Amino acid sequence: MLTRGTYVIMNDTDCPEGMLVAVLTRYDDKRGIWHALYLASATNMAAPYGMMPTPLDRFAQRVKWGPDFKTYRVVPTNAPVTAEYKDGKPRAWQDRKGGAERWWTARKSAANACSKFAAVAA
Repeated sequence: MLTRGTYVIMNDTDCPEGMLVAVLTRYDDKRGIWHALYLASATNMAAPYGMMPTPLDRFAQRVKWGPDFKTYRVVPTNAPVTAEYKDGKPRAWQDRKGGAERWWTARKSAANACSKFAAVAA
């Protein structure tokens, strides 16, 4: 189930990799669109949106934050991968830019949102 604070890969056009992980920030129920923030400061766009984001846990991955929500990395959970494309074909994690050892510098706005969502969930 999608909720605010869920880590996702936004759309089928986003490669499932650490740099393109986003956090859901709001849902526009009139248009059926989720709004999010990319975690990595390395992305060109800051605030993606779309109709069908895929939760990160479906790729058997999770976000691990560094101190003070300034950096993050994506690490495997060893759970089964259940991510699929719209046509039902399997969708694999494709981290081409460093894997689980790569720490990404976090975008300040995304880090602030994630720290708030984490505080609410606790």
